[in-house]
Amino acid sequence: MRVFRTDCREWQGYKPCSKQKLGLVDGCENCHLYAPIQENVLIVEAGGLGSALRTSVVAKEIRRHSPNARIQWLTSEQSVELVEKNVPIVDRVYPTTWESLMILGAQAYNQIINFESNPLHLAFVGDLLLKKRGFAMNELGNLVQVSRSAEEFLWLQTNDRFRRRENKKSMQQIFLEAAGLEWQEQTYDLVTRPEDDRWAQTILESKGITETDVLVGLNIGSSQHHSAKRWPPPYFYELAKLCQEHYPEWKLLVLAGLEDVDAYDAISGLNEAEPLGNLVFTGYGNTISQFISLVDRIPLVISTDTFGLHVALGLGKKTISLWGPQPENETYGYGKEIKVSLRLECAPCFAGRPEKCTNPNTLQCMRGISALTVYQVLERELSQ
Repeated sequence: MRVFRTDCREWQGYKPCSKQKLGLVDGCENCHLYAPIQENVLIVEAGGLGSALRTSVVAKEIRRHSPNARIQWLTSEQSVELVEKNVPIVDRVYPTTWESLMILGAQAYNQIINFESNPLHLAFVGDLLLKKRGFAMNELGNLVQVSRSAEEFLWLQTNDRFRRRENKKSMQQIFLEAAGLEWQEQTYDLVTRPEDDRWAQTILESKGITETDVLVGLNIGSSQHHSAKRWPPPYFYELAKLCQEHYPEWKLLVLAGLEDVDAYDAISGLNEAEPLGNLVFTGYGNTISQFISLVDRIPLVISTDTFGLHVALGLGKKTISLWGPQPENETYGYGKEIKVSLRLECAPCFAGRPEKCTNPNTLQCMRGISALTVYQVLERELSQ
């Protein structure tokens, strides 16, 4: 009788496994690399790219505790590329589609960890009767915690006073504790890919960047849904101008994504009117994994609370982060982050769009952070 090890982490079914393709084994029978799946774990998190990176600490810790677990992740459409290519701990990743829900719903799990409050995700998790952590839906169609460990997470989501004034924990810690795991300052699970590293090196060389140049990343944007936390584009240009006057050898790389075209064009327009020799524009249509490899070439990144900040922290880079509408303590900086904030009485207010700001001086929390203030922090950090 032929041997099929369908419980192996390498089993594909419709084609030979990767180890056989590499010539390391001949087949399932007598395979010395046989790795049976001892636990089937599903993580449900479908937020933005930055949220996915913060959640990667949970996948990393699960793998540490259960090396032979299969970790699957149900996430947002935009995060699939990030998790597939740059978060190696995860075995399989699925976008939130009906096809994915059918595939995942047909399986049995040892554990499901749900961080989502979306009714679709809550209903899906509620149908799977097994060990769950995080959130699910009750018989009235409302979100409820399904494990005691998620109580603080739920309190954070439903009580503004607690989130604004009392909570001192980062979201990395909140995620881990909601999953029943212990916070030990675990770092993100983030890697670069060789092909993207080569692309990033080629881009920098084409811009005239050499290994001796002092590089600073300017992560200029955010999602349009959370544009209130942006630092105004003219401030980035003014910062570059101050650097040009005092340290012309510094090269400031403008980092952006597709949602940042307006900010990118604004800075580019200012630079066309009065060119600065230290500003380097790297484009905004790069893939997620290319963006990550580009950040990996930069020792210090200036950013607001957005994906680029989490990428820099995940790669162990020094960061200068600018805070206004969002709670600054919710991101743990691993000793690499210098946080700049006016700490206004009205902040954090969680405003996503500028029109949601209630301060008579609209977005004073971000517009009040001057280019000179950020320059002074940057000069101090680079001098060290």
